[in-house]
Amino acid sequence: MKASLVNYSVEQRIATITLNRADKRNALNYEMVSELKDAFTKAEEDDKVKVIVLNASGDVFSAGADLDYLKKLQKNSYKENHADSTHLMKLFKKFIQTKK
Repeated sequence: MKASLVNYSVEQRIATITLNRADKRNALNYEMVSELKDAFTKAEEDDKVKVIVLNASGDVFSAGADLDYLKKLQKNSYKENHADSTHLMKLFKKFIQTKK
């Protein structure tokens, strides 16, 4: 079974979302962005959660974009890259627009 790239837990009305890719310095790729979006949605929809904390495993919070993933994107079409950028934009909007 593949390990989750994002861990999610709730304790005392606090949802903790943890980047779990320390071996890659918590760099973002498509799968991690998807898991982050899902975790934020889960926390936002849970009436028992009042606060969301985002943290990371390892020594680095996040190195930003995964360079190996960016190399793969160079082979994508404009339409595929646009879809990938939109995917990331939706995560950032979720960060900003969450009410928690």
